[in-house]
Amino acid sequence: MTISSSQPIAIPRHVTPVQASIPRFFVCPISQQLMRDPVTITTVQTFDRCNIEDWLQQGQNVCPVSRQPLLA
Repeated sequence: MTISSSQPIAIPRHVTPVQASIPRFFVCPISQQLMRDPVTITTVQTFDRCNIEDWLQQGQNVCPVSRQPLLA
């Protein structure tokens, strides 16, 4: 059976919503929230852009995960 994008998918009434398990690499280590705009820094750690920008604006100069110095 092929479903086109124009066909709605019907969910049976007996099916209850289940919280999906989010892989840990989709979660920002700073906020512990699902990343919306992921960026990778020089230490090869990935963060949500707004969180790592806030971290850097606070004058932090080490990676929040590895504690390695951040290079410009």
